[in-house]
Amino acid sequence: MTFCKWILVGSIVLLVQAPGAQAQDAPAEAEAKPAEPAPPAPATAETEPVVTVPPSAAEPTSAPSTLKQATARVALPGPVAPAAEPAPAFPEWIRHVKLGGGAILYYYQPLKKHQKNNLSFFHGRIDVDVDVGAFGIHLEPRFRDGKLRPFFEGPAWIEEGYTSWTFGPFAKLKVGKLYSRLGLFWNNSFYGNVQVYDGLKLSPDYGASLEGTFGERIGLNYWAQFFLVDGRTNVSLADRDTVSVPGARRRNEVVLNLEPFIKLSETALLRAGVSLEHFKADLPVDADQVLRLAAHAKLTVGGFGAWGELLHQKGRHVTNFPIAGTPASEDQAAVPGRASGDNTYFEVGAEYTLASFTLRYNVSSARYADVRIREWMHVPAIAYKVADPITLQAELVIWRRHSQMGNSDVDKSLNVTLLASF
Repeated sequence: MTFCKWILVGSIVLLVQAPGAQAQDAPAEAEAKPAEPAPPAPATAETEPVVTVPPSAAEPTSAPSTLKQATARVALPGPVAPAAEPAPAFPEWIRHVKLGGGAILYYYQPLKKHQKNNLSFFHGRIDVDVDVGAFGIHLEPRFRDGKLRPFFEGPAWIEEGYTSWTFGPFAKLKVGKLYSRLGLFWNNSFYGNVQVYDGLKLSPDYGASLEGTFGERIGLNYWAQFFLVDGRTNVSLADRDTVSVPGARRRNEVVLNLEPFIKLSETALLRAGVSLEHFKADLPVDADQVLRLAAHAKLTVGGFGAWGELLHQKGRHVTNFPIAGTPASEDQAAVPGRASGDNTYFEVGAEYTLASFTLRYNVSSARYADVRIREWMHVPAIAYKVADPITLQAELVIWRRHSQMGNSDVDKSLNVTLLASF
């Protein structure tokens, strides 16, 4: 009987020690198995961490002690970053739109006695461009506190707005309101030249333009334009262009500009061109046919640039300039103004850019032969690029008129502008 008791006790001991014996044998089994995968890399913002669970702990079937040991072998990374939310879906057309704009803060300081200075926004602008394949849209609204010129309809206007179609490698057709391209387009200044104040430069009109470029190192830029009517929003001064004459319009304007060019090196470019413009000046008193012919050239070599233009006009496009009329009074009848139909314009200038500074000098002239009056404008300037989109510029303007009745100042002033664009 005693012997049977000892057999029963031994069996119970073996049963109690059986789980421990399996745990002691586990390392031997592990040596026979393939190595477990390495712990995952720490979680990043771009990838969600993955916990690697050994096969022995994936589906526990043994006693709780066995599950605890299997779980202890799971390598857990650091804090789990939340899954990134999907980016919002934008309409497909957004990819074809480009936005830009800018503003000009303008300080005017006259250098003559008894004249007052001024500080204002010359204008703000927004540029919208849409390109879908060969088709495009350009819109440039401008705005300011008050009218830029008395003949503007309001403080906001469309500077340019047109649709375009590019067909072939050498041609683009624009239809809408866009700049006419007579002679040298611009001289990089803010204040400008005599030509712009007579309406010959930066004049956007309503019509169509076929333009393009042939060649790369040696080639030709060209513009063939037709404008049904003027745009009434250029920066000419009162009475100096058709747009400011009450009831007058420029009609059926044709512009042709041919500009051959040659790239002398990677940083040197020479352009020279000839152009013509013809339109009907539909004046209230009498209409006149106006013809303009121009020749221009521009050379750029690195940071240096030089340009020149000669432009001649045949025909009257105004009624009251360069000699203004006198309104009627109780003692005297009205005296009409006198316009010149034989005008010659001239411009030369140069600039040099070194680092963030640009030095510029431009001189322009207008000779109104019919009335024997001549104007000269000298504009030395210095500009500093404060940052990539911001430029601070100071221009000294000396604008003189010479006539048989004597000499006088049209303007003598210091003009400081802060130009920002994006």
